[in-house]
Amino acid sequence: MRLSDALQGQRIKIVKVREECALHAKVQAMGLHSAREATVLSRSGRMMLVEVGNVRLALSDEIAGYVEVHPQL
Repeated sequence: MRLSDALQGQRIKIVKVREECALHAKVQAMGLHSAREATVLSRSGRMMLVEVGNVRLALSDEIAGYVEVHPQL
């Protein structure tokens, strides 16, 4: 599942950031890397607000599409 498919309020665990993403290093520097847990706080159109640790990130669906995740129960 991709982060762009996650629903508002859903907790997820990041599996990996696909390396074909042109922003691979930047996305990882923002805290989106393997084994991190995150929560989708809100979605609006093609944007989403994600909380990773104590940081909130606004991501486009395009960038979120490169982040593979598993839903957390």
